[in-house]
Amino acid sequence: LFAPPGPIVRLSRYLSENRIDTRSKDPFPEVSPIVLEGNREESFDRVKKVASDLGWEEVEIDPEKFTLHAIDKTSLWRFVDDIHIEVIEAEDGYSTIQVRSESRVGQGDLGANLGRYLRFEKTLESVESNGEKSPLRG
Repeated sequence: LFAPPGPIVRLSRYLSENRIDTRSKDPFPEVSPIVLEGNREESFDRVKKVASDLGWEEVEIDPEKFTLHAIDKTSLWRFVDDIHIEVIEAEDGYSTIQVRSESRVGQGDLGANLGRYLRFEKTLESVESNGEKSPLRG
């Protein structure tokens, strides 16, 4: 709560916004595209495994576009939120993961989408390209 950009901005955002998107300039510094070592195919396999491990319900996977659309329900009220992920080929054997998590209802999400993104990022970084768990990097 006290991390940049500070508690007032964070509380205001939790009460007035219902999405996070790594493609837009987010006021939270922790919301940014994820860079993974591995080509697009390997990274997409990791994304699909993590989405499954987190219990997200698959809506659509497009292996040609390297996109995944899933849904997840909030723990308290069971609201349905949409998660859209795209894997983009980057340079020198790396891939960039773009994530958007958005609530279907309500004006504020009380930080649910930010929490979901951070869980996804942490889990994704702990899974090697072969699907095996590895120690967190960083």
